[in-house]
Amino acid sequence: MTHRRPIGALVLVTAILMLAGCKQAGEPEGAGDPARVEPIHSSDVSRITLEPEAARRIDVQTTPVEQRGGRKRIPYSAVLYTADGDTFVYVSPRPLSYQREAIEVDRIDGDWAILTKGPAAGVEVVVRAAQEVYGTEFGVDE
Repeated sequence: MTHRRPIGALVLVTAILMLAGCKQAGEPEGAGDPARVEPIHSSDVSRITLEPEAARRIDVQTTPVEQRGGRKRIPYSAVLYTADGDTFVYVSPRPLSYQREAIEVDRIDGDWAILTKGPAAGVEVVVRAAQEVYGTEFGVDE
């Protein structure tokens, strides 16, 4: 576990550099940005919208929340942790659009996180490149 943070940071920096490379040469600043971050009114959450090429480069992948035996479950790879130990996921309300949503994990069962609180069954959650989406939301720069 001691090597996760340096590897995660390296992946995040690499993804941000890849996103930065999506802009076409000679475009004015702000034109053709690979990602747009818009604050959601009355919350601390932002909506992140990626250009198709940016999403392809960082290989964003989603899967729906499953309902099993009265509990919701998601792949453990979708779970992100804050510095305080709180948990969240990025949901995708529409293609190429992502936003943070708090979750509560009851337990980890193999590759699955069993939830007591979180998105509704069927909602798409990011299972690959969530760290890159996080870096985009919070302005981790090149």
